[in-house]
Parts: sequence; structure tokens; C-alpha cells
Amino acid sequence: MPFQTFINLPEDKKNQIIDAAIEEFYKMGFEKTSIAKVIERAGIPRGSFYQYFDGKTDLYKYIIVDVIGRRKHEFSGTVLADIEKLGFIEIIKELFISGIQFYRAFPRMAVVATEFVSIKDKEVKKSVLGESEQISNMYFLQLIKERKEKGEIAKEVDEEMLLFLINSLNTTFVDYFMEKTNMNYDDDSLVGAVDKMLAILANGISGKIRG
Repeated sequence: MPFQTFINLPEDKKNQIIDAAIEEFYKMGFEKTSIAKVIERAGIPRGSFYQYFDGKTDLYKYIIVDVIGRRKHEFSGTVLADIEKLGFIEIIKELFISGIQFYRAFPRMAVVATEFVSIKDKEVKKSVLGESEQISNMYFLQLIKERKEKGEIAKEVDEEMLLFLINSLNTTFVDYFMEKTNMNYDDDSLVGAVDKMLAILANGISGKIRG
């Protein structure tokens, strides 16, 4: 994560570096991104960069966790604030929709975030995510347990497998529909696609699906 020298920078200077990094990661992906190009795009001396970040992975972690993560939370925060008022499937639906809204508002950040999911280097992923993924999973596992106690989720449902299924759907569904149907993120039929997908999750494939 950034050194104090970066944190102490004026906001416009920080944003200049952040915008340069996002643009480079957007165009090249993590593996092919060059710190030299980020420095050139940001218009800062090379020596200054290493006073701000330890290296490319450190910069990438900051962009993924602090910059993009904070933006995404702005879209999902309303859902989580009303979580007690919503059914389990409604919560998942609203989180998916907030993801679509994020893609619409910040398409470059969305591409960077999506590319991160496909990175094969486990050490980079572990370094970037740290404990945040574990904390998120623990939160949703607890939510699943609470909804099972209320009778909203069947007792026989495997909690870990349900969490895995939801995470998998969350990270792949937008790309899937983009590839299969040529939708774009502004296409309102994406919301309808979410409804159909979650109907399968809610009702299974036993012929009970309605709507």
C-alpha cells in the first residue's frame, strides 16, 4: 500500500497518479503494465514513484482495494444498509445490479477489476486481497447461517457451496452475457438476465421455476 509520502500529496497530484495507473492497467492489464509508462503518463520523476509505492504490485493493490473497492462500495452500501429488510435472493440481486451500475459509471475501473479476477498468479492475488476476501466470505457465510435459521434457506443447503456458487456467478455473469448476447452495460435487459439467473438459484432446476 502507499507510503505516507503519497498520502500527504495534494489531492490533484494523487488523482493524477491514480488516473495514470488506471488507464495503464485498463489498456495493458497487470502483467503487461510498465511502471515506466505509468510514470510517463502521470508526468512524475521515476524516483518520486518509489517514494510513493514499493512497486507495481503495491500500486495495483492500492488501485484494486482502495480506489476501485471504495467506488464499488458506494454502489453496494445502500443494499447492505437495508439488509435486514431484504430477502436473501433480493440481497444478491441488488448486489448484482449495483455491480452493473458500477460498470456503467466507471467502465475503465470495471475492466481493471474484472481483469484482476482472471489473473493466474496466486501470489499477486494473495498480496492484493490480503484478508479482505476472507472477511467478505465470513460475512456472507454468517448471513447464510442466519437466513437458514429463519427458514429462508433450506437447512440441507451446503453453506460453503452456496457461497462459492454466488461468488462464481458474481464474477462471471456480466462477461458471459456480453460474450453470448452482445449486450453492453447500458442494456436494461441485463437486469432481466439477473432475474432469470437468480430464479434458477432460488428454485433449482426441478421444474418449479416461475415467471
